[in-house]
Amino acid sequence: MLERLEGSVPKRGLGGRIDAAVRKDHGERRGLELIQAGMEVFGILEKDLMAAAKGDWRKGILAEMVQRETTMTLDWISERLRMGDRSNCCRIIRQTREKMNHHTE
Repeated sequence: MLERLEGSVPKRGLGGRIDAAVRKDHGERRGLELIQAGMEVFGILEKDLMAAAKGDWRKGILAEMVQRETTMTLDWISERLRMGDRSNCCRIIRQTREKMNHHTE
């Protein structure tokens, strides 16, 4: 078996699958990029977004984008956006999707 360099992470595991740690790191980085870009579009500072209500519509849109575009968990999204527990985050994402679908019909 080949020894890995200390601190290196294999990019591919058995069967060509991407290693879970690499996938999580990429997803987290992408999630943070989406949140930052959304705050810029909304013209809101992070401290103001974090102080907003758990169900704030901007948090709903950001949470929906992060869930749709990354592998980050509801727990991560909920914690990062201060949306309460995962069930609250899930409910807000669902409501946001319903509103988005309603407006596109």
